[in-house]
Amino acid sequence: MLVNEFGVDCTSDGLAALRDARESWRGVQLATATRDAPQHAIRALRELGYTVTWSGGGDEPAGTPSKTRSL
Repeated sequence: MLVNEFGVDCTSDGLAALRDARESWRGVQLATATRDAPQHAIRALRELGYTVTWSGGGDEPAGTPSKTRSL
């Protein structure tokens, strides 16, 4: 972050707003990554001790490699 890396001045309210926005953005990124590559999310959850089972109809979703590989 600019504040930490480059010493940019920021008020405590500004830092709080940045933290809130970053938390929200990380949630969006996580949800998108999970949809694009569910196999990785499943593996990570299982490594944490969760039981993950597919309950949807048909085959488990394979994800969208084109999205995870796009630049």
